[in-house]
Amino acid sequence: MAQRVVAMLSKRDSPFYRQTIDVVTGWSLATARALVDKQQQRQEQQENASTLDYTLLLQRKLKQMKIDEEAREKKRKEEEEEQEKEEEQQRLDDERRHNERLHNERLHDRRLQDKQLQDRRLQDKQLQDRRLQDKQLQDRRLEQNQLAQRREEERRAEERRAEDRRAEDRRAEERRAEERRADERRADERREEERRYRY
Repeated sequence: MAQRVVAMLSKRDSPFYRQTIDVVTGWSLATARALVDKQQQRQEQQENASTLDYTLLLQRKLKQMKIDEEAREKKRKEEEEEQEKEEEQQRLDDERRHNERLHNERLHDRRLQDKQLQDRRLQDKQLQDRRLQDKQLQDRRLEQNQLAQRREEERRAEERRAEDRRAEDRRAEERRAEERRADERRADERREEERRYRY
């Protein structure tokens, strides 16, 4: 009951407060005010304590929220960094595969070019060999033809020489025959002349 009265008295602007001050006997105004002020001070202290507790609780809550937010932010950054690392690794892998593909393509092209170059060189060599063989065959045929032509010319020359020898032999035989006839005529003339001398 006393607490209710004190509580009602703590409200100085209430009608109950004014009526109580007027009717309470044996109490001085100063005593009443002192009680009211003491009660009000206690209530303010309780309120301040409650406010302090709430403030501390709010501060702890805010601090925990800040810690949670920092933890979430850290986790988000870590996830972003991990994602960036994965994307960077994926980019490096793609670039490596792309470079390997380009390297393999260039290697294939070089091998193909080398093969084509070898084929062209082989074809050129085969062509040169065929041309050389053709040239050698032509040279042999020309040499054989020249040899055959020389032999034919030598044969004809030998035939001409033989014919000349036979002609020379015939002319020599004719000269000898002519000389024999001349000798015979001279012998006949001598015998005729001797015969005339005898007769």
